[in-house]
Amino acid sequence: MKKIINGKLYNTETATYLGTRRNGKLIGDFSRLEEDIYRKDSGEFFLHGNGGGLTLYNGGEDCLPLTDNEAREWIERHLTADKYIEIFGEVQE
Repeated sequence: MKKIINGKLYNTETATYLGTRRNGKLIGDFSRLEEDIYRKDSGEFFLHGNGGGLTLYNGGEDCLPLTDNEAREWIERHLTADKYIEIFGEVQE
């Protein structure tokens, strides 16, 4: 998917895919949610997601830019510790 937001291009075909979260709901379920996180060559993060009518995707799909802090929180919450370290580097114990 390609989308221009605030004059910047977000393209799932050219950005680096980092991971996915899915809530396991079936297609047709209004609460179904699927999100993939990407990082552009510029270092910016964004989500590409789709979901049912009760999600922020309102029954469609969209790209959403993330701040670095939002991306860290999303990755920490939805991906593995190893993936977090691969993306951001070692963290203190």
